[in-house]
Amino acid sequence: RKEAVRLKSHNVMLNRQQLGRQMKQERKQNEEQAKLNAHEALQKARYNRHELVDSVANNLRHKTAQLALQKQQQAEQIYRDKLVREEREKARFEQEIEKMRLEEEIMLTRVQKAQARQSTALLHLQQSLV
Repeated sequence: RKEAVRLKSHNVMLNRQQLGRQMKQERKQNEEQAKLNAHEALQKARYNRHELVDSVANNLRHKTAQLALQKQQQAEQIYRDKLVREEREKARFEQEIEKMRLEEEIMLTRVQKAQARQSTALLHLQQSLV
């Protein structure tokens, strides 16, 4: 009976030691897994940060390109508007010049008619004096 108690006590002690070793091993595995998980999380965070930086840089490039395109389009529109104004002004000047040319023709015609009447009147005057 004492032997049985001693064996049982010995078995309990062996079981406790085995449980202790098993717990240490599990704790060690858990710690290693936690380190691995932390390392993977850090890698993912770095990757995500790089992705975010790249995304922001791409967005910035895209917005910069859009702004440049808008400015170019605005400049082109301003230039087209200027050309339209210049064409209208040129057409107005041409109309004014044509109007002045017609007025000049009318005045020259009147002067010629007046000179012709004057010549005729002088001729009549000379004939009446003779």
